[in-house]
Amino acid sequence: MSVNAAADWLAERDPLIAALLARHGYPRLSRESFDPGRSGAAPEAGAPDADTFAFLVETVVYQQLSGNSARAIFSRLSTAFELIPKVFDAADSADLLAAGLSRSKATTLKRLARAVMEGSIDLSALNSMPDAEVRSVVSALPGFGPWSASMVLIFHLHRLDIWPVEDLAFKRSACRLLNLGTGAERDEVEASGSRFEPYRTVAAWLFWADDAFTSG
Repeated sequence: MSVNAAADWLAERDPLIAALLARHGYPRLSRESFDPGRSGAAPEAGAPDADTFAFLVETVVYQQLSGNSARAIFSRLSTAFELIPKVFDAADSADLLAAGLSRSKATTLKRLARAVMEGSIDLSALNSMPDAEVRSVVSALPGFGPWSASMVLIFHLHRLDIWPVEDLAFKRSACRLLNLGTGAERDEVEASGSRFEPYRTVAAWLFWADDAFTSG
């Protein structure tokens, strides 16, 4: 099912989704939505296998940073380096640090590039994996984790039933919109997504959009 059809399906059954859809429009599962503040978004759908490395680079840059800070670093990094494994494998760590990466993130990206170059990980295989397997593979990469896995599933692979409880902005919005309270435990937020199955990604995107709307 398409993203728009999934959104319509949920909106017919859930008044909260109907209200959010009327306010924010259909979800856009692309890099534009991964960081709405950055121009030059990737196309809406059909992300090529070869672009998976670039998206993983982006998720590493954005880990635990504000949008403005991550955007500036990613802009410098993508200007200075072609976002492909052989370039990062050969890159001098000092040059990666000069672009704004922390030492640990520079190490993470060089390890990822080396793993791809050596063939110990096949990023193109992610497209054909079920959600749980993608999450397991990405989360197991050194320097990655559950948040990165959710971002890959939603904004690169465009999977429709992901509930990204690891993301702070999403959790904040979910707690507000679902009346869970600001101190809600992770398990409670996780369970709250069952109401939106099998298209939890649609609700998640709308929750993100509403958080940006109310915070702005």
